[in-house]
Amino acid sequence: MRYTLALGSLLLGLVLLLLGVGKATFLAGPTELSLQSDATQQASYAVIPAAELAKLPHKNRSLELERTEAVLAVGSLNDVVAWVVPLGYEMLTVNPDSRSLVSQSVPAETSSRDLGSVPVAQSDLWQEVKRGEAGSGLLFDSELAQDQALLIATSEEGKSIGAVLTVNLTLERKTQWAGPLLTAGGVFTVLGAILYIIFVDRDRRGLGPRRGQTGVFVGLRNTFRSSRLKVKKRAAGQDSRIAGRAVAAAGLMTVSALLLSGCAQYWPDFAAPDPLTKEQQGQNSVVPNNEQLSRIVHELVTVSDAADTELNSEILEERFTGDALAQRKANYQIRKADGDYAVVPPYLLPERIGYELIQDTDVWPRTIFLTLNSSKENPDLEAFIGSGEAGSAGAKITSSTLGVLMTQNDPHSNYQVSRIFALRGGIQMPQAAPAVEGTAVLDNVQSSLVVAPKDLAVYYADLLTKGGESEHIAIFNAEGDAVLGRGGMSWVKSEEERIANQEHKASFSVSVAPREMVPTALSTGAGGALVAISLVENRVTEAQGNTELPVGTVVKSVSDLSGNVKKIEQQVLHQLLFYVPKQGNTENAKIQLLGSASELIGANG
Repeated sequence: MRYTLALGSLLLGLVLLLLGVGKATFLAGPTELSLQSDATQQASYAVIPAAELAKLPHKNRSLELERTEAVLAVGSLNDVVAWVVPLGYEMLTVNPDSRSLVSQSVPAETSSRDLGSVPVAQSDLWQEVKRGEAGSGLLFDSELAQDQALLIATSEEGKSIGAVLTVNLTLERKTQWAGPLLTAGGVFTVLGAILYIIFVDRDRRGLGPRRGQTGVFVGLRNTFRSSRLKVKKRAAGQDSRIAGRAVAAAGLMTVSALLLSGCAQYWPDFAAPDPLTKEQQGQNSVVPNNEQLSRIVHELVTVSDAADTELNSEILEERFTGDALAQRKANYQIRKADGDYAVVPPYLLPERIGYELIQDTDVWPRTIFLTLNSSKENPDLEAFIGSGEAGSAGAKITSSTLGVLMTQNDPHSNYQVSRIFALRGGIQMPQAAPAVEGTAVLDNVQSSLVVAPKDLAVYYADLLTKGGESEHIAIFNAEGDAVLGRGGMSWVKSEEERIANQEHKASFSVSVAPREMVPTALSTGAGGALVAISLVENRVTEAQGNTELPVGTVVKSVSDLSGNVKKIEQQVLHQLLFYVPKQGNTENAKIQLLGSASELIGANG
């Protein structure tokens, strides 16, 4: 009975060891798996959510497509679906039971709005884009985040992808119970060996003298010492060798089991998973990442550089809109007519200074404010390629820093610059939340600010036309304000001083009104907001008596005037960026001008 217990323990240990080794090897399941779908042969667009691929635990995966004309794009699931919904697509999901790709056809949504014409491969929505190479298929092996999706599209609209999609997975082997089985097997094996040795020792005690038998394993030791009978000596030697072999085998198996079971992948993980970060939860999945922003900036700068070099506003329309486009377009007209015109818009460089506010929203339009370096001379753009990494959020604002406000109107359009400002050198930008966390665009009637965005343009226009007599001057920090120093009433006074000693007299007046383009208010995350507005300053010069005013080249280039006229009205567009603090902010309760851009955009008589 005693030997039955020992042998039972040994056998149980051996079985558990075999199961543990099997669980870590041939019982762990396949290491590779290929999923195929022919839905892409007839469809123009197909979508695979990353969450679907996660249904089959894998270490690595790659997607293969035999067509070289196709495009693979990675973006947030929200953005990918928003892009394909108006066009219709195939949604590809994974069936974990049959381990296959399942296709569901989603028809195009009828929509009355016009879609942008940006090709899929050139969209700003994608975090990564891969095109097929001539003569070979398309391979994509980057990892996807949980809230991302893969868009497979043909490079030519209206054509089907025309290829079978293959997803190759390197699976994670399910070996989490190998550790417990190996450890338990080793324990039972050692226990069986120890019991066997103890029982053999008890049997050997009866073969030796009764007296003086003390200590550990006396029976076995007496067997080794006995030399009376050759048969007994041989039997004792054989027994000791059996016992030694049993111990050695049990020790070897135990050591092997413990070495194998020491690997973390062989043990089940009962620990609570770490809480997901905000990014992993997908709450900010639509916020462009650093690589996206750098790519957007490089494309923006490439377009603006070509347009600024050729003075061609048609090139500019690809990436500029609104007041930013109006100012540069007027400047191009003037410089084509007057080569000595001194006002040259600063050239944009793809060097991000680091202060960025990015709207966190899953709908459109979307807004981004960022700061770029600039040059007054036409730069060698190639020297700056690759320098678009974001700098420190506390980067110092210099006189060459530009604030750029960009808007994306819909999923099928790219970001366009709507306003652009030359930031004041030496100023301290207000504290802002990290760009990766995103921010909010405030409504124009926001009551938590010192002044609602819709009223800011009206108040500042009054300040320009009335100067120190404006009733709103107390809420503005006018120190160092270059727009107030050169425009509005300051312009009237400087013009009157200029002609004070001239024989021919003229009268000057000015009026300022908000531009039709609505204000944009971005929360800084600290209670205040950056508010961008546009004003049109109408400067009127009227000749006195029988005199007339000569129409110069500059005025002529932006109007229908020529020769001599009695009156000239010039329209100067001001793009202005303010920091508006929240109500109750005692540290800096006044509104401060952070940057501006002023340009003559038109004239009439």
